[in-house]
Amino acid sequence: MTTTILQLDADELETKLEEVVGRVVSDQAADEWLTVERAADYLGMTEEALRQLIRGDRVPLHRIGERRIRLSKTELNAWVRSGAAAAA
Repeated sequence: MTTTILQLDADELETKLEEVVGRVVSDQAADEWLTVERAADYLGMTEEALRQLIRGDRVPLHRIGERRIRLSKTELNAWVRSGAAAAA
């Protein structure tokens, strides 16, 4: 097993952190966020059917405040590929 110790000064560390944060933000920004209506259309189901899955905590979602919900297209694709959508 090899251990690598990286020594960075404060400026180099700040630059590396900015690179990492930039990649994370870029990945998140690249994801498409859908409303319940658009997600239902994307999944080929009725909005009411999707809302039932949401009420049962059977679909990945993100709550914005108390009432607004957004669904990540990337997470929905993974959910469908995993087979969890068929089991829901």
